[in-house]
Amino acid sequence: MSFFNIAIVGIGLLIFYFGLEFLHNRFGLESWLTRKIAHIASALVAIPVLFFLTYQEYLTVLVFFIAFFILATSKKLLKSIHLEERKTYGEVFFPFGIFFIALVAYSNHFVAVTSLLILSISDAFAGIVGRYVAINRKTALGSITFFFLTVLLLAVAYMLYGVAFTALHIVYLLFISVAATFVERISPYGSDNVTVPVAVAFLLLLLF
Repeated sequence: MSFFNIAIVGIGLLIFYFGLEFLHNRFGLESWLTRKIAHIASALVAIPVLFFLTYQEYLTVLVFFIAFFILATSKKLLKSIHLEERKTYGEVFFPFGIFFIALVAYSNHFVAVTSLLILSISDAFAGIVGRYVAINRKTALGSITFFFLTVLLLAVAYMLYGVAFTALHIVYLLFISVAATFVERISPYGSDNVTVPVAVAFLLLLLF
């Protein structure tokens, strides 16, 4: 295990998060916007890092950020990712979601990358779309957005990893998309950052 590699990734992410905090404070960017930027970027960065760090290094970085976000949330250190307008612990659940993906699918890049893409893009954009309809509750429009983005991302993953578009695999694609959308819809307080990747990774491992 290389602590140098861990430090590179950890320090890089800390610079990014505190950079967002600076932009939030300096230019008055809304917390929901900087929070979504952090959400999307963090999960996307987790994909190439998956190929850079060893299993132990990857989990070590995630354990550090689990502790970091628990502290940051309890002390309200990062207002750029902490929402005052509604009760949510999504920033704490988020590294737990990635930790679970790594725990069960670190060596299965099809499962890990697909789960991270859905966590990053489907979940974040569903929240962005839903926000313009209703701030305090999940919306049908947000769920529809989540479903179609998940279908698209699964199709992209199929192509990237050479999964044939057979009738059975298309059924799997639609089933996983429906299941993930349902899980996202019923998960309160930002817990979808854990429940969605758990559901997607579990179904991919089960079906493939």
